[in-house]
Amino acid sequence: MGRFAAFATKLTNSATQKDGIKAISADTLFRMSRDNGVKTLMSQNGSLLTAISSVLLSVPGTPIANNCCLCLQNVSFPAETRETLLNINAGKVVEGLTHVVSCPADEAHQKTRETALAVLSNMAITSTCKAGLFEFQSGRLMKALIGLINIGDKNACNVLAREKALTLCKNIANHARTKQPMFDFAGMVDALVSVLTQTLSASKTHKEVALQVFQNIANNDSTPDKMLNTTGLVSSIVRVIAQKANDSNATARTNACLVLQNISFIESCRQKLYEYPGFFEALVSVLSNPEDTVKKNALPVLLNTSMATTVRVSMFKHGAFIPSLVKLASSETGIVREKSLSVLRNVANHEDTKSPMFEHPEMIDTLMGVINTPLDDATKLARETALAVIQNISNNDVNPSKLIAKEGLMNTLYDVFRQSANAQNKVARENSLLVCQNLSFPNTTRAPLFQFDNGRFFDAILDVMYDEQNEHNKVASEKALATIANMSNKKENNLPMVQNSRFINKLVELCGTTGEPKRQSINILAKIAAGALFTAPYLLRAKGDLLSVMMAVVKDAGTDLKKWKKGNSNEFWALTFLMNLAQAEFSVPYMRVANVTKLMAPLVSQTSKESLQASATVAYLVDGDEDGEIYDLLSSNLSSIDRIIDLLENTLNCKGDGKGVDGKNLDYGYGVFPLHSPLRAMKVLAKTDGFKSYLLEKGVYAKLHRCVRDFVENTGGGYVGGGGDDVESASLAVDALLELSYPSKTGEHANDKAAALHIVEKFADQNMTSVPSLLEQYEMNYKVKTSEFFSASVLSANSLSNRINLSSATKTTEMASKMWKMATMKKQASLKEGVDRSRSANIEERRAEELQNEEARLNIEEATKLMEKQQKQFQVEQQKREADLVILKQALTREKDSNQRKIIEMQKVSAEKENAKNVFRADDLAQQIAKQKELLLLDFRANDGKEVKGTIKQAMSSLDNFFTGESPVPRYIIMGPGSGTTLTKDGLTTFMKEEEIATLHVLCSFDLSTAVSFEITEPLNWVRDCAPALKVGLAALKFAFGAKLMGGGLPFALPDGVDLEMFVEAGFGQIDSSFLPNTDESKVLKDIESSTQLLNFSNNKGIEITGAAYVKLKEFFSDPEKARKLTRSMDKVRNKHGKEEWVSVQNLNAYCEANSNEEVEIVVASPIKQTRPSASSVSMPTAVPMASGLSLPLPEPEINYSPTNPASNQNVSPPRQSFDGGARTDQGLTHTREILELKMEVMSLKAEMSGMRREFAQGMAAILTKLEAADSKPKAKRKKSFFGMGGGGGGGG
Repeated sequence: MGRFAAFATKLTNSATQKDGIKAISADTLFRMSRDNGVKTLMSQNGSLLTAISSVLLSVPGTPIANNCCLCLQNVSFPAETRETLLNINAGKVVEGLTHVVSCPADEAHQKTRETALAVLSNMAITSTCKAGLFEFQSGRLMKALIGLINIGDKNACNVLAREKALTLCKNIANHARTKQPMFDFAGMVDALVSVLTQTLSASKTHKEVALQVFQNIANNDSTPDKMLNTTGLVSSIVRVIAQKANDSNATARTNACLVLQNISFIESCRQKLYEYPGFFEALVSVLSNPEDTVKKNALPVLLNTSMATTVRVSMFKHGAFIPSLVKLASSETGIVREKSLSVLRNVANHEDTKSPMFEHPEMIDTLMGVINTPLDDATKLARETALAVIQNISNNDVNPSKLIAKEGLMNTLYDVFRQSANAQNKVARENSLLVCQNLSFPNTTRAPLFQFDNGRFFDAILDVMYDEQNEHNKVASEKALATIANMSNKKENNLPMVQNSRFINKLVELCGTTGEPKRQSINILAKIAAGALFTAPYLLRAKGDLLSVMMAVVKDAGTDLKKWKKGNSNEFWALTFLMNLAQAEFSVPYMRVANVTKLMAPLVSQTSKESLQASATVAYLVDGDEDGEIYDLLSSNLSSIDRIIDLLENTLNCKGDGKGVDGKNLDYGYGVFPLHSPLRAMKVLAKTDGFKSYLLEKGVYAKLHRCVRDFVENTGGGYVGGGGDDVESASLAVDALLELSYPSKTGEHANDKAAALHIVEKFADQNMTSVPSLLEQYEMNYKVKTSEFFSASVLSANSLSNRINLSSATKTTEMASKMWKMATMKKQASLKEGVDRSRSANIEERRAEELQNEEARLNIEEATKLMEKQQKQFQVEQQKREADLVILKQALTREKDSNQRKIIEMQKVSAEKENAKNVFRADDLAQQIAKQKELLLLDFRANDGKEVKGTIKQAMSSLDNFFTGESPVPRYIIMGPGSGTTLTKDGLTTFMKEEEIATLHVLCSFDLSTAVSFEITEPLNWVRDCAPALKVGLAALKFAFGAKLMGGGLPFALPDGVDLEMFVEAGFGQIDSSFLPNTDESKVLKDIESSTQLLNFSNNKGIEITGAAYVKLKEFFSDPEKARKLTRSMDKVRNKHGKEEWVSVQNLNAYCEANSNEEVEIVVASPIKQTRPSASSVSMPTAVPMASGLSLPLPEPEINYSPTNPASNQNVSPPRQSFDGGARTDQGLTHTREILELKMEVMSLKAEMSGMRREFAQGMAAILTKLEAADSKPKAKRKKSFFGMGGGGGGGG
C-alpha cells in the first residue's frame, strides 16, 4: 500500500518539475494493473485513485492521462471493482473520466477519450453502477455522451469514441431505474434517431448500437407507448427493416426487429404499432424473402402484434402474409417453423378467421405434415404448436364437421393421443385432446364423432380416460373426460354410451374420487340422464348404486343453497342428474323408494336455480299422486310451480339469460334447462287433478299452445329447444294439453261435458292459430310420424282434437235442443191463445229453424262418431294396462328383495291408478255417447221433425208427383229363412245366397211389426225382380230397431253371434249378388249399376226400376189366396191429401188414436184385383227412390169411406171392426203426419250415421212443395203439424 502511496505522490506532487517522472509512474501503474491481484488492491486505494483522477482533470490530452485511463480500464475489468471505482472518494474517478469525455474531439484527446469511455462502459456493465453513472452530478456524464454522439461520424477522430459512447448508453439503459429517465433525458432520443438516419459507412456500427440502446429503453412497461408517440422514432426503425437484405445491414435490421419486439410486447401498443405506416409491409417482405435471415427476428414481432385480436382479420387479409407463414411452416425447421406456427395459431384465434383459415390452400395439410413428423426434441414444440393451430380453427360451429370429414385428420389426432404418455409427448397429447374437445362441442358433430371409425375413436378416448393415474396423462385424462362430456350431451349417443358397462362403471368409480375427474364424471352422467326415457334402466342398474352416489353428493352439500358452490360444481350436476332421471316414468318408483323427495324437500322452498331443479324433480315424481307426501310438498309450495312456469315462459321467449339489469330471471333464465324439462313438468302436473286449475289460471294452456304453434309453423325456438325441429317438446306440449282437457273432479268444469271446448275458448291464445287446426297439422307432420320415440303423440293429438270437436258438438246439440223445446212451448202457447200466424211468418220461422236443426243434427252425428272412436281407443289402452298389471303382479310374487318389492308395488299402484283414470274417462265417454243417442231420438221427437222439414225443402222438384195416386201393395217387406229352417251364424251366407225356400214377412207401417207372412220359392229370382222394394224393408227394419220403434220382435230368431246389422248387411249383399247368375255379362253389370244407383234422383232409370219392382210385388199379391190373406191381416188408410199407409188390423185403433188431432178420411182397403196391370199403369213409376238406398211405393186409388160425409159412402162397405172386436169411434179421426214423420226422421238419421248418402233429404223437396200446396187450400181446423221425413209415403228412409 505504501508503494501505491508513492505513486500517488509522484502523480500529484506539483514540485516535480519534470513530467517524465509522472509519465513513468503512470506507465508503471498501467503495467502493474494487468495483474488481477493488483487490480483489487488498486481499486481499494483511495489516494491512488484520487491521484489518477487529478491527472485526468489536469492533463486530459496527454500520454500520462491515457496511461492512467488504461490503468483504470484494467482495474474495471473485475466485476467486484466497478462499484468501488464508482463510489470511492465521492466519485472522483467518474469525475475525471467525465472530464476526459467532455474534452474537444480532436486528435490530442482521441485516445484518452476512447479509453475513458471504455472504462465507463466496463463500469456500466455492473447493475449497481448503471443508475449511479446516469445520475452522476445530475446527468453530467449523460450530457457529455449526448454531445459526443451529436458530433456525428464525419469527424474521423470521433468515430470510435462515438461507438463507445453509444455502447455506454446501451449499458446504462439496461436497468429498470434508468430506462424511462434515460428516454426522457433531454436530447437523448433525438441524438439516437439522428444516428439511425445517417448513411455513411462509418455509421453502420453506430446504427446497430443505437438500436440496442432503443431496445433496452423499450424493455419497459411505460416507455414503449412514449416511443410510439415520438415523431420519427418508429418510422426510422421501420425504414431500417425495410432496407434490402444484405450482409452489411443484417445486424441493424435484426436489432430494429428487437426494438419493435419490445414495443409490441406491451398490449396497448400492438394495434398502434400495426397501424404504423409501413410496419406490417416491412415485416411481411422479410417473411416473403427466402434468403432473408432476419425472419427469425421479424416473426416474434408479428407474434406479439398478432396477440391483438383487433388486427387478426386485417393480417389474414394481407395477400402474402398467410401463404408466407404456411410456406415457412412446411419448409423451415427450428425457431422459424415454431414462430410461424405460433403466428398462425394467434391469427386463427378470431371468429372471422377460423373458417377462412380452414379453407386456405394447404393449411390443414401443412399442419398435419408437421404433426406427423417423427417426434424428437427438435420437432416437439412445432408439433404442439401445429395442434394448437388446429385447436383454434376447430373452435367454431362450422369447422368441426369439416375437420372430421378431412381425410386423415382424425387418424392424425388420435395417433397422437393414443400413444403411451411420456414427458416428450405430454403437451402434444393434451393439445390433440383439446382439438377433440372442440370438435365435440357443436351439437351436429357429437354423434359423428362418437361413431367415427366404428367407435374406435371413442374407445381410444376411453383408454386415455382410464389412465388417470399416470403422471404424464392426468391432464390428458381430464381433457378426454371433457370430450366425452360434450359427446354425452347428445341424445343419440346416450343409449350406446350407457350400454357400455365398462364406461359407466368407470364413471361411477370416478364419482368416488375428487377434483376434476369427479366433477366431469358427474357431469357426463347427468347429461346421459337427460335421455332418461331410454337410459334410466341402465343407470339405475349400474354397479355401485349410482342413485345413492348422486344423492350423497347432494346431501353432503347441505340444505342451504346459498352455501353451495356456484356454477359447474359437483352438487349442481348431481342435482341435475336426479332431475333428468326423474323425467322417465321408469325411474319414478325407484326414486320414490329411495326417498329422493325427502332429499329435495328442504330445497324446494328456497329461491335459486338449484331450488328450481329440486321443484322440477318433485314435479316429475308426483306422477298423478293426489294423496301422498309429494303432492303435499308441491301444493304447500306453489311458488316452486310458479318458477317452473316462469322457466317455460322465459325459454319460449328466449330471455332471462342471467344478465338482466332488472334483477329478474337471474337464477332460472333461458339456457338453464332445455325446453322439454319444464314442458315435461307441465305434463306430469296436468295429470293431477289438484294442479289442473292452478296451471290453467297461470296461463300454462296458452304457453303449451304457443309451443305447438312454434313447432307446426316452424317459428321461434333457440339453442335449448323449441321451433320446428324440437319434436320432443312439441309432443310433451300436446300430451299436456290433452291432460288439461280433462277437467278436475272438483274444478270449474267438473261436470261439463263440453269442458275441452270451454277450456280452449277460455285459456288458449286467441291471437294464434286455433288449437284444432294446429293439432290437425301436427298429426300430419312427417317429423312426428317418423320419430322413433315421439310418434305416439299423434294419438294424443288425435284424441285431443276429437275431444274438442266432441265438446263443440255436444254444446251445439244442447243449445239446439233447448231452442227446439222453447220453440215448441211457444207454439203450444200460441195455439192455446188462438193466435193464427200468417203463412209468410210461418215460412220464415221454418227456414230459420231448419238451419238450426240441420247444424244440430250434423253435430250430433259427428259427436257420436268421435265418441265411439275414442271409446275404442280407451278400450285398447285399457287392455294394455290390464296386461301390464298382470305382469307386475307376477313380478311381485317372484321378487324377494324388499326394496325391489317396494318398487314393483309402486309400479303396480301407479298402473292401477292409471287404469282407474282410464276406466273413469271411458265411463264418462260412454255416458256422453248414450246422451248423444238419446238426443238423436228424443230431441227429434220433441221438435216434431223440423230438421227433416229443412232437408225436404232442398229436395228436387222432379219427385213432386210421386206421392199422389194409389198405393198398390204394402211398402215394407223383408225375407227370412223358410219355415222349419234354423238360421245359424255359419248358415247366414248360405241362406242369403243359396236357399231355395224362404218366408216373406210384410210389416205394419205404424210400428213395423210383422202383419202377415208368405212362403216363396226360388228366392234369388224373386229378389232380383223385387230388389228395390226389399231394400226399403231391410232399411226400415234396421232403423226401427235402432230407434226402438219396433212394435214386436223379429219374426224369426237371429243365431248367436249375429246381430241385426249383420243380417241387414247380408240382406243388402244378397240383393246385389242376385244379379250375378245372369249369363249376359254386360246386362249383369248394367243391372247391378241400375240397382245400386237407386239413390240418384237425377237418374230416371233408377225411378223406373223402383216402380217396376213394386209392379212385380203387386203381381205377387194379386194371387187370390195371397190377396185374401193380406186383406184379412192389414188395412190401408188414406187421408184426403192422398197419403196412404198399410196398417195391421191389430194396430188400426192405435193408429187412429195417434192421429186423432187432424181431420182425415178413413180409407178401407178393398181386395187387390187379380189382373195384371196394363202397360199404361206402369208407365208412371210406382215407387220413389230415396237417398238411403230405399224406395217409396206410389199410391193406388182406393174406395173412400167418410164417417162425416154419408153421401160419399155410396157403394162403399162400412168400416170393419177392429181386431179386438171393439167399435171404432166416429169422431173426426185425424190422419196426422207426426208419427210417420218421426219414423222417417229417425230412419233418415240412422241412415246418415251408417254412412249412407245424404241425398235422401234432398230427394224430399218436391214432397214438401206438394204438401204445402195442399196446406194452402181451405180445410177444417186441425192441429198444426210438422213436416217430417215420411210424407205420405209411409216409412222408409
